[in-house]
Amino acid sequence: MITAAIIGLGGRGRTYLANILGHKDMSVAALCDIDAGRLKACRLKAGLDTGKCYNSDTEFFAAGKLADCLVVATQDRNHYTHAMQGLKLGYHILLEKPVSPIESECEEIAKEAEARGLNVLVCHVLRYSGYYRTIKRILESGVIGEIVNIEMTENEGYWHHANSYTRGPWAVEADSASFLLAKCCHDIDILYWMTGSRAVSVSSMGGLKYFKPEYAPADSGDRCADCIAKGKCSYNAERLFAFGIRLNNPNIFFDFIIKAGNTFSKKLRAKSKKLLDGPQGRCVYKTGKDVCDHQITLIRYENSVVATQTVTAFSMRNYRGIRVYGTKGELYGSDNESMLTLNIFGKKPQKIKLKGGGGHQGGDAGVIDDFVRVINGDIDKNNKDITFIKETLESHRVIFAAERSRKDGGRLVEL
Repeated sequence: MITAAIIGLGGRGRTYLANILGHKDMSVAALCDIDAGRLKACRLKAGLDTGKCYNSDTEFFAAGKLADCLVVATQDRNHYTHAMQGLKLGYHILLEKPVSPIESECEEIAKEAEARGLNVLVCHVLRYSGYYRTIKRILESGVIGEIVNIEMTENEGYWHHANSYTRGPWAVEADSASFLLAKCCHDIDILYWMTGSRAVSVSSMGGLKYFKPEYAPADSGDRCADCIAKGKCSYNAERLFAFGIRLNNPNIFFDFIIKAGNTFSKKLRAKSKKLLDGPQGRCVYKTGKDVCDHQITLIRYENSVVATQTVTAFSMRNYRGIRVYGTKGELYGSDNESMLTLNIFGKKPQKIKLKGGGGHQGGDAGVIDDFVRVINGDIDKNNKDITFIKETLESHRVIFAAERSRKDGGRLVEL
């Protein structure tokens, strides 16, 4: 049985906690989070004593090595410090993406892991999903011939961008990471994995178009709760959240549920008020956000494949689309559907049904499964399907170059 410690119990940390608790070959030995309420809830879920739970990273690391492996799911700017401290204690590490917003820190973590003979897997969970692994198998079969170009599009969803990248912790680059690194390192990693080739040049264009004070409605307030314009605002926080839960598909029905719940329950009313009084209740146009709300990146690879990755805040739904063009056919699909379409030139289109589900189309559970196999020595360290940190450095290298390009008007950056 492999024991795990987890530092950082936000959305991703709690996801890994749930998957570890449900794994037959893993158990949780220790937890750490600065939020006392969150820590208590997770402690009870894991069935741990209070002595195995820590409210500060200083106390947590001072306690020494508490498990076989460490899950680092803290904020982006803390990844380097926490990963390095974990490696020095002898932990194998499962590291939430991105590795670090600073390029040199990414390389230092990789070097430290290699020097100590420890494994660091990065949570590029899409590689572990049935959806993307099916695409990879089809491409490797050669049925569409040689890959010529790939298009990937991340439609973020207007509500998701408002909650996470405008009002949330990823709104300001100095506090987190660039938009492309924080949101799209999954996509850039998938492109590298699909092409099987390193990038040789990158160009990127994009920026912050809309979430700025000049786009705020006339007479709008600084917060949604007291804004006279909120009734006609698509980004009204009172509609995008209910009872402290993010709504992925806001509509009139949810408006009714919110009003009914807040009318009849003091507890729910208090929870909603706490939410709206915090960062998530701010006007989306007045948060001081500086990360992009749209970006397009063009990549050329050593094997001559050309790929584009588009990300936009301005979509109704939250999903990733992919289209691969080959010399003998094309393959396309969206990751929110259980279907791929395969077109072989001169033949009828084929619909390929997919199985599986769960977080990131099964990738959240899949990365835990393979992490166990890595620790047990059942997976070769040269396996290119596994997101060892050395494998991950390629996607980050491309993104750092893309940001240099974007900030310089889209100039071509040779790698």
